[in-house]
Amino acid sequence: MSPHLPSPSSQKPPLRVAVLTTSFPLTPTAVSGPFVLRLVQSLPPSVKAIVITPSGIESEQLRADANYQLRCFRYAPRTWQQLAHQPGGIPAALKQRRTFYLLLPVFLGSMFLTCLRTAREVDLIHANWSVNGIIAGIVGWLTGKPVITTLRGQDVNRSQSSWAYQLILGLCMRLSNHVVAVSESVRFTAAQKFPVQNNKLTVISNGVEQYFLDIGERRIQTRTQGLSLITISSLIPSKGVERIIQAVNLLQGEIGLNLTIVGSGPEKEKLQKLAASLGLDKKVYFTGNVTPDDIPKYLEKADVFVFASHSEGRPNVLLEAMAASLPIIATSIPGIKEIVQDKKTGLLFPPSAVEILADQLRRLSQDNHLRQQLVKNARQFILDQGLFWAHTGSRYAELYRQSLIKPIR
Repeated sequence: MSPHLPSPSSQKPPLRVAVLTTSFPLTPTAVSGPFVLRLVQSLPPSVKAIVITPSGIESEQLRADANYQLRCFRYAPRTWQQLAHQPGGIPAALKQRRTFYLLLPVFLGSMFLTCLRTAREVDLIHANWSVNGIIAGIVGWLTGKPVITTLRGQDVNRSQSSWAYQLILGLCMRLSNHVVAVSESVRFTAAQKFPVQNNKLTVISNGVEQYFLDIGERRIQTRTQGLSLITISSLIPSKGVERIIQAVNLLQGEIGLNLTIVGSGPEKEKLQKLAASLGLDKKVYFTGNVTPDDIPKYLEKADVFVFASHSEGRPNVLLEAMAASLPIIATSIPGIKEIVQDKKTGLLFPPSAVEILADQLRRLSQDNHLRQQLVKNARQFILDQGLFWAHTGSRYAELYRQSLIKPIR
């Protein structure tokens, strides 16, 4: 007797979610918002996503492995569409060119209308960042669809020094059914600012792909002297890349160092001039933007990962470097201290403290045992915490289901 199979009509339909984001890779080689792409890709087959994002200056092209629909909204002639998908996001674009403020009303209006139309096709809306959370929240209120907003760090950090960002964050949290923080520090700050919304907050951390762990297993230690350093970030002031260059300069003639800077942004020319003025133009290499798929190749060639940011939520690139068996030196700020424990899973230094950063580099160059211990502990931390994208996707899928069963408003 053949086994009884459920009829197609008895199977549960997939949960449909609209993912609203102002940062997303619009082509297979784009570098904007890779963590949002990884999240969408990690969602289980029972969840179908429609990604709503602004158009850019290039024509959109789906990745061959896309498991989502891409719905881009226009807000200007294509050559003017430079508000989003740039290093530092929309705040950096507005700071760089004040005329971009003229595009904001059309940008927000087009986002709202696209989200409103898409809401009729989905079960819930998932917004990334607080401004998008407000747009999604209004649409959710109009359509009766639950709204989840993910706070990724910068929006919460800016709220501590700007009344405008504090107003945006508060309105976002009020309009959202659930609010996800990418780290405990982000959750704590948001809860402290708006304690009445504390019951909406939960923490879901980003993860890494398995192939970053595979790098560590392939790595062959052949270094005999000196260190090959790498940093990966947008080249904007808050990332503190100039401090790494200055630390390398302090160690000239003492340790054979070279530094690879992966990323691009408005500070690139300034940083290149700094390196040249210090006589480091042959020791500091600027790669420009590198696709997320190529990042592992650069990590595999490095000895130490350095991160000098002044403000973060929970930088995913640190997790990737830790998984890839690179010893970490990073700034001692809240979002980083959750994953880099000083002298255990990495070494920390105060933001802007160039001399202390140089001391930490000197220490790693002289202590091979310390490097190996930091690497071992960091990889174990990734494994113990289950910091993989598959786990992240499963947790979001569960939160989606909970939002449909018992929404909070």
